[in-house]
Amino acid sequence: MIELKIRDHLIIPFGVQKWSIEKIKLVGVSTDATYFTSESPCVYIDKKCKQAIRISSIGNVLPGKLPCGSQYEDVGKAMALTEQYLAKFCEMDTDAERLFLKAYLEHCRTMHGNLSSRFDDDSPRISFFAAPLPIPQAHLYTNDPLNNTYSFAPQNMFKVDFAFWTGEQIVAVEIDGTSHVGSRNHIRKDRMLQRSNVHVIHILNDEVREYGTKAIEKLLPPEIADYGTPTSMSARLSSWNPFTVGLRR
Repeated sequence: MIELKIRDHLIIPFGVQKWSIEKIKLVGVSTDATYFTSESPCVYIDKKCKQAIRISSIGNVLPGKLPCGSQYEDVGKAMALTEQYLAKFCEMDTDAERLFLKAYLEHCRTMHGNLSSRFDDDSPRISFFAAPLPIPQAHLYTNDPLNNTYSFAPQNMFKVDFAFWTGEQIVAVEIDGTSHVGSRNHIRKDRMLQRSNVHVIHILNDEVREYGTKAIEKLLPPEIADYGTPTSMSARLSSWNPFTVGLRR
C-alpha cells in the first residue's frame, strides 16, 4: 500500500448536510494535472498562494451558471443573486443560518457603500465581490489527539455551518441554539477543529435575530468583517478579477 500526502492543497466539500469521502473520486492523472470529480460542491485551496476565497469565485465553486454582466453593476441585485445562488445549491436547514447569510451579505453591501467614496469609479463594483465567500455546510476532517490507533488520513469529519478561507486560515462559524452548547460532542468538535488551526466562532441564534449585521461586524475577525479597509484593499485587488463572476473556467 502506497500512502501519498499532498501538502498545502485542500479540497473542502460543502453545501450538503451529509457527506462521505467516497463522493470525491480521482479520475485521471496527466503530465500537467491531476483530475477529480465530486458529487457535491467543493472548494479547492492552494495554501501557498495565500489568496482568500471571495464572492468573485462563486461561479467557480458552485455548479450551474450565474448571470453576469449588467446585472452585477447594481450591488443590490448582485447581493440578491449571490444569496439566491447559495440557497439554491446549499442545504441551509435553519432560519438562523439563512438570517446569518442575509446579514453577512448586507454587511458586505454596507462595506461596498463605505468604499465607494475612497476609490475610483470601478472600485465600488469591485468591493462587494472582494468579500470573503461564506461556504455553507462545509465538511472538515481532523485528527483526534486521544486516539492511539495509527491512521494515515484523519478519520474525524465535522460539518460547520459556514466556513471562510481568509488566505491564511479556515474560519468556521457555528450558528448555535442553546440545546447542544457545552455538550460532549460540541466540546470534542471544537477542540479538534481548533487543534487543526481552524478558528471557530460561535454565534447564537438569538444574536443573529436580534443584532443582524452588528453580529457580523463585532463577532467575525477583521480579515472577514473589515475585508475592505483601505490598508488591506490595495494589496488584495490585484489578486482577483471581479468580472470573472459567473464564468466557468
